[in-house]
Amino acid sequence: MAKRYFVEHSIEFAEADIVDDLAARREMALMTGQFGVPVVLVGEHAMIGWDPEEFEILRSGHFKHR
Repeated sequence: MAKRYFVEHSIEFAEADIVDDLAARREMALMTGQFGVPVVLVGEHAMIGWDPEEFEILRSGHFKHR
C-alpha cells in the first residue's frame, strides 16, 4: 500500500528487502526495535506500518515529538 501511494503521488523512495538483505534487516531492527513492516523513513523519523495521513504529517514537518 505504501509503495502504491508513493508511485501514485510521484514520491521518490528506496526499497529494501529485509528477507534477503541481512544488513537491511539489522538496520531496521536497530532503528525501530522491531521487525514489523513496512517501515517508512521520513527524514530521521520512522513510521512503522502504513498510514497515509501520518505519512503526510511527517512529510510536512508539522508533527509533535512524542
